[in-house]
Amino acid sequence: MVLSRPTASGEGDEGAVLASWSRVALIAGWVAGVGLVLQTVLFLLDAADVLADEPERRRTGAGPEVDRAQYYEDYFERQNSILWDIVVRDTVGPVAFLALAIWALAVVSALRPAGPVGVLTVFFFTVGALLHAISDLIYLSLERFWRFEGFSADPPGPMNAFGAAVDAVDISTTYLEAASYLVLAAGAWGLSRVTLRDGRIPRWLGAAAAIEAAALVLLGFGLALQQDLLFQVGGAFAGIVLGPLVAIGLGHVLARADLTSP
Repeated sequence: MVLSRPTASGEGDEGAVLASWSRVALIAGWVAGVGLVLQTVLFLLDAADVLADEPERRRTGAGPEVDRAQYYEDYFERQNSILWDIVVRDTVGPVAFLALAIWALAVVSALRPAGPVGVLTVFFFTVGALLHAISDLIYLSLERFWRFEGFSADPPGPMNAFGAAVDAVDISTTYLEAASYLVLAAGAWGLSRVTLRDGRIPRWLGAAAAIEAAALVLLGFGLALQQDLLFQVGGAFAGIVLGPLVAIGLGHVLARADLTSP
């Protein structure tokens, strides 16, 4: 179906407004969908040690301070070797999540659901997207440590200080990111309610949004509890399959639907 052009002036204005929101949803959906896939793939390549092996903590006779410094030296060299991956994914990520927030606003504005569910859906998507973008940008700031070569654990003091600073930032971004997934899960659940109640939207999209909400919950708890398998499975489903499918698919449906009909 295509957007109709009612003859009455008020209805025509309404149709033009809804068509504008539909175009925004389509464009933002593509930006968010492609960005999510790219960021997730790059992150999973890092997490699975495909690009470089994770260094091991080793005990030697030199003492814990020297051993810790040697680990940090190995870790910094590893991060330096995959710095391109970190910079690309944490630059693309904030753009994708900003587009996701705009997409959610456009979808709700185009569908005009009754009750508070639409407003709450936009709220959760916006807050979740901002939390994730902030997490990405904070982690991206660590490139100032990793862009240089020639790290040395001798003497161990400076290397341990740099490593402790990186650990503190890493922990803070981990919980920010986990919180973002749980908030986004609430937004995806709200979106599933909005779309399942609207007869103009295929029910499979509403079902996909509900499954996306479950995948985001797995992703959030997997990250917070440091369960790598749970996090990677949830990330693959949420960031590579369901998230882009819902964002791009719903954008195309809205672009073709007659939203002026009840």
